Amino acid sequence: MFLIKSFLFFLILIGLGLLVQNTSQTPGTVVFDWLGYEVETSALFLVISIFILTMFFFAWGRLWSWFMVAPKVLEAHRNQKHEQQGLEAFFKGMDALAAGDAKKAKALALKTSKLIMDKRLPHMIRAEASQLLGEEDEAIYHFKALTENKDSEFLGLRGLLSQSYKAKNYETAYIYAKKAYKLKPKSSWVLRIYFEILIHLHKFDKALDFLNKLDKKAILTLEESAQHKGFICYQLAKQYTEREDYKNAIKYI
Repeated sequence: MFLIKSFLFFLILIGLGLLVQNTSQTPGTVVFDWLGYEVETSALFLVISIFILTMFFFAWGRLWSWFMVAPKVLEAHRNQKHEQQGLEAFFKGMDALAAGDAKKAKALALKTSKLIMDKRLPHMIRAEASQLLGEEDEAIYHFKALTENKDSEFLGLRGLLSQSYKAKNYETAYIYAKKAYKLKPKSSWVLRIYFEILIHLHKFDKALDFLNKLDKKAILTLEESAQHKGFICYQLAKQYTEREDYKNAIKYI
């Protein structure tokens, strides 16, 4: 659009230039009525006046257009600068986490949250920093905040699952494991921890079926798989014996 306007403007200038040249060679008089007055002037003066007015209105239009868009341009520039500073604070926070300096990481996470609109980045740092400081409730809060966004849902679930499993809260871990498995059914980490949670909850029937999935994906070594299968079969035999279902108990023995 800008190119079209510029092209038309220069066409007008060229046309006016040619007109000025012709009228200078053949000067004439122009008479017209304006607000009840009869005005008599030369054609050359009239053309120059039109040219000056055209230049004035064009310059005024460009200036007005700039004033209209200037606030948005300045705001975009400021937001871009803040985003760059926020990303720098985020990566410094990640470095602090890697160095084990959780307090510095939390301070940088706060700075990041003030500069960047996307709150997932500071939530990531604060969750990990809270874990390092042993602030489990705060870590859970930030991991849950991550699960509210589709793009960071698994990251939040992984943190919540790890937290609950570490705290031996296997019922809660089972809920998170099912959600994580639904999101990432091919993840080796999810498959392994889901299987371990099933064993902790004594869901041995499900654990035995799930073990077959682990074997198909070669998640466990042959020795690990055999040991787990032997343990699960022994536990199932005990359960069936307690129910006096000796037929199934013998099968698993």
